[in-house]
Amino acid sequence: MQNTSFFSITEFTTLSLRLNLLLSVKPVDWRSVLSCMFSRQLSSDVEDFLFGVLHYLEDSYGDQKRKLGTPAILHPIRSTAILAKAHDSINILDILTSLLHDKDEDILSNGYSSDRWSVLEDCFSKLVNKIDSRDEKWFLNERIHFLARQNEESYN
Repeated sequence: MQNTSFFSITEFTTLSLRLNLLLSVKPVDWRSVLSCMFSRQLSSDVEDFLFGVLHYLEDSYGDQKRKLGTPAILHPIRSTAILAKAHDSINILDILTSLLHDKDEDILSNGYSSDRWSVLEDCFSKLVNKIDSRDEKWFLNERIHFLARQNEESYN
């Protein structure tokens, strides 16, 4: 069942500030980031899996910034936190889709050395292989593909 309350601008700004602060401390305390993203306790299996995804995103985005100057990694983390707040129950495939929704836009081979790209692709492949169902692995990649904005497309 969906939660009927929406994010106010104050809630959005507060969430953004909290996450930005947590992401600015090195090394990042990913347990605190997950606590900020999810209002409920996650199982240790899900938490461990998400730590892997967050480390992948951290390695992929590095110190990249968005046009407004915020860390690039903030966007997928914040969007996932908003999704989690909007739903009373959320499944791992939805969480992964939200965290990785910009993978095919932001994490591209031309942004890395060939060695670095191989490491990132291997890491992503290992993460996807941890998903139990073959159908869910396929579905995650399909979701990421269809959520990616193509070069000729506008955000409108």
